Amino acid sequence: MKSPSRFVLTDIDVVTRALVMQADSVCLGLWAKACAERVLPFLERQCPDERRPHRALDILQVWIDTGRFQMAAIRKASLDAHAAARTMGADSPARSAARAAGQAVATAHVRTHALGAAQYALQALDRATAPADAPARLAQERDWQRAKLQDLLGGAELRVGASGRGTGARVGVGQAAIPPSLHQALVEHGVGHLDESRDVGSHHIVAGLPIFLGRFEGTGVDGGHDQL
Repeated sequence: MKSPSRFVLTDIDVVTRALVMQADSVCLGLWAKACAERVLPFLERQCPDERRPHRALDILQVWIDTGRFQMAAIRKASLDAHAAARTMGADSPARSAARAAGQAVATAHVRTHALGAAQYALQALDRATAPADAPARLAQERDWQRAKLQDLLGGAELRVGASGRGTGARVGVGQAAIPPSLHQALVEHGVGHLDESRDVGSHHIVAGLPIFLGRFEGTGVDGGHDQL
């Protein structure tokens, strides 16, 4: 039997955080959908007749394609996917996969839900992998997630300022300054500079992440978040 997971939903890769700061809602919707789809096979194997998470991703794709936002449809799709998750066993990768789909479609409403989709996808892999192999498997998937998001951003280089330290560069209008600790981590990961030309709105992505993710950390066996 697999030992209890040490995976923490709020443990977000710092490079991914910086990339998210540069992405608009549609870009993050595409990314969230791609992250969730990679773990759907866990759901399909355990519950082949369960289609609610798939419908959530279909509704997300309609929003991406048309730009038409219908709150009632988005909310129902997300809550239905989370309801599906609750029918699956605790610590089940299928449960996490359904959660990932529920978070992904909610990106149309609040863009930071994209990170929830990515994190639940990682949780699904952690739950499906032997403990000894999990760190390498999760590192590989984090690499894919970063590369996918950077590809959706058009391969734009990240910027963290000329020195890579100090008070932090400001990204776009109303963005939170990047903390020195994030600067240093980005330098250690060998990335370039944050693109200060991108304005993705006034939502404080970095500053808001711990608060947002804290809302669905510890609210159930798998930290499921069922509210929009």
